[in-house]
Amino acid sequence: NTLNYLDVIIYNSNFENYQSYLKAYIKSLPKKGYGEAKRLAAYLKISSTFISQIISGQRMLTLEQAEQLTEYFGF
Repeated sequence: NTLNYLDVIIYNSNFENYQSYLKAYIKSLPKKGYGEAKRLAAYLKISSTFISQIISGQRMLTLEQAEQLTEYFGF
């Protein structure tokens, strides 16, 4: 199983995994994060469908995508 940088960071933030963090992050934004999944997908150069599958736990980030996402969040 691929170690995800985000899981290590998120573990220390009272979230079970990076998917639960992403859900909470998006919901915490104004307008409940409308459009944020699309922005994340564009940043990671993946489809918005794929990012939705990641957030729902159906798919996993690659190590490279996890690293890019840490940069997006400024970790």
